[in-house]
Amino acid sequence: MFKRSYIENTAFSDEHEAMKNIDSLFQQTHDEYVRTRYLAKMHNHALMNVRFQVRDAYEASVRPEFERKNGRSPETGHEISKAIEKNLFYRTYSSFRYNAQEMVSQSKVAAVQRKLPEMIEAAREIANENPVVERCGPTRTSSCPNTSLHNMCI
Repeated sequence: MFKRSYIENTAFSDEHEAMKNIDSLFQQTHDEYVRTRYLAKMHNHALMNVRFQVRDAYEASVRPEFERKNGRSPETGHEISKAIEKNLFYRTYSSFRYNAQEMVSQSKVAAVQRKLPEMIEAAREIANENPVVERCGPTRTSSCPNTSLHNMCI
């Protein structure tokens, strides 16, 4: 939640402060929360720590192999990507990182599904109480669509 002084210094008006916070409806059980935190830490470990070992694997085996075959070092990111894609450590790292990210997302599904009807109702109330304000000004151009889903120029 923003500090009040921040809200006062932005384009938000007092009417927006009264909006319901849909995020507050999302509440995981203790076990769901712990699972999500564990998976997030695992994903963070892959992003922040294991990635350096990928570079080590590249330096130890991928680059020397590329140099042996081509008589030079890789010159582009595409060449590096092509050379490393068959490296077992890189493939394991990529799979680990991807699956950890997917599991973080999946760990939140049960809590969302449990509260989904309430979230939909809150979103409807917010939409009814706070219609989208047109920001296109007096002269509408073709770059300013006027549809039921998008009635605001950003």
